[in-house]
Amino acid sequence: MVEEGLVYGLTVKERSVDVFMLMAHSTPECHFCQMLAISVQNRILKDVVEALKRKGFERVKVYNELGLLLAEG
Repeated sequence: MVEEGLVYGLTVKERSVDVFMLMAHSTPECHFCQMLAISVQNRILKDVVEALKRKGFERVKVYNELGLLLAEG
């Protein structure tokens, strides 16, 4: 995720983590492509939340570059 340039920031406070990802501007303009991209993005978000929960974080929030909450767990 970091190597691909999707993660641009993390805020860790005890057992909580906020993840900031570049998602809004990486969505293509073509409507068909948007559906595929949204599906892939949702899978990425789900996997990020699950992975961080397994690492011991009790609260995980993922935001996009516009400040919108995309996922939480």
